[in-house]
Amino acid sequence: MKKISFLFFISLSFFTVLGQGNTWAPIGAQWYYSHNGFGGTGFYLVESTKDTLITVDGTTRLCSVLEVTETWWNSFNGSTYTNKKENQYMYSDDDKVYIYKMNRFFTLYDFSAQVGDEWEIPYGHEFLLEAGVDCEEVVSLTTGMAEVSFAGDTLINGLTLRYFKLKRKDFQPCETGYCWELPDESPIIEKIGPIRGYMLPNPSCILDFYAGGQLRCYSENSFTFETGVALTCDYLVSTNENTENQLFQIFPNPTSDAIRIVCDANSVYSLSITNVLGQVFIPKTTVQNGQMVPVSTLPQGMYIISVTDNQNHVTSQKLQIVKP
Repeated sequence: MKKISFLFFISLSFFTVLGQGNTWAPIGAQWYYSHNGFGGTGFYLVESTKDTLITVDGTTRLCSVLEVTETWWNSFNGSTYTNKKENQYMYSDDDKVYIYKMNRFFTLYDFSAQVGDEWEIPYGHEFLLEAGVDCEEVVSLTTGMAEVSFAGDTLINGLTLRYFKLKRKDFQPCETGYCWELPDESPIIEKIGPIRGYMLPNPSCILDFYAGGQLRCYSENSFTFETGVALTCDYLVSTNENTENQLFQIFPNPTSDAIRIVCDANSVYSLSITNVLGQVFIPKTTVQNGQMVPVSTLPQGMYIISVTDNQNHVTSQKLQIVKP
């Protein structure tokens, strides 16, 4: 009888492990992040596609598999690229979200945390940067302590969600590879994650250091959340606006402080910037090829930048201002 009871207990325990679902990143959940850098712009899509079992130190966890896709528009050749990045693995309990890195689970978020709580976060990866070696092959992991500076609640779509803010305590620069640029004091919201930064300490090559950016949208089942930093979740800024007939190009776009104008080097133009309602934020000013135009005083949002040549031909593009 004892033997039967013991076997039943083992079977029930094993079933519990297999049957547990994740409140964080349920299957079908999607995050869109702005993705921009020198010479182009685009977005990252992080999508929870399935569950998988991962065993660490004899304990098996049911983890969400997060597939990461980069969509990138190159302003130099007008081409659009789509690249699959390395999958990420996470699981959650009632309060905490964990991420799997190099045969270990780390606490990434703790929504029960109080001010002053701290924990170790993986934020950097070092890579083999050798000929013939994939630059995403991680050879070591950089970690640091992060401390909670604020904890509270917020109401989104009728749901009361917990959130907190972190500040980095001893994050050191990565010698090679990519370090997680999670902004200090960025709200990290239950279900959603960071608002002003990328959710994942994502492995990336040193030459591919623009992985992820500000959150655009999050959705799962009937719950959706948008930050308003892009016209749509999958909007490619300037994809349709930049053609052979355009007078100019701008980069970076989105930006927070300045843009560079690329146009005919032999001509002089006038430039103005309005919001989508037509209100003038930067009146007409003379610009030429390669000139930097400061825009740090503009509030976050979407704007229209218009350039006029000496024959009064006007070309317009959308300009997205984001604030760190």
